[in-house]
Amino acid sequence: MAATLLSDSSEIELHQSTRDQWATPLAATIAVAHLLSGIALVGWFYFLVPRFKHDFNDFGVEIPALTILIIRMSDMVVNYWYLLVPVSPVALILDFLVARWIGRQIGLRVAIAYGVSISLLFFAKVAVFQYVLSETKARLLSL
Repeated sequence: MAATLLSDSSEIELHQSTRDQWATPLAATIAVAHLLSGIALVGWFYFLVPRFKHDFNDFGVEIPALTILIIRMSDMVVNYWYLLVPVSPVALILDFLVARWIGRQIGLRVAIAYGVSISLLFFAKVAVFQYVLSETKARLLSL
């Protein structure tokens, strides 16, 4: 019985040691992936959405509420981009700390799932918003 407890204890310590060893590099990778995803999202709002806004203004017709929401979010990014400068490093550090904590306390697989899901969320927003804007433009062109 004592031998079984000792082997289980050493196995748990080895498992925790592996988690601790990989948690920091994994957290750094996750933070960089989220940073790049965020840059892509902000870039989309800053550079591409204003082109759609210009096209929609030329039509002079009422556009759907979701399209207006996307344009307003883009306007906020364009008008208040300088607020991203102090917020981004804080968000990046918090993201790193959260990912490292998840990797150490819950598990590396969960940390990987966290990293992938947040990045996919950023790219899904871009894809859905791009679809909404393209559909709105197509409807306005068919009028």
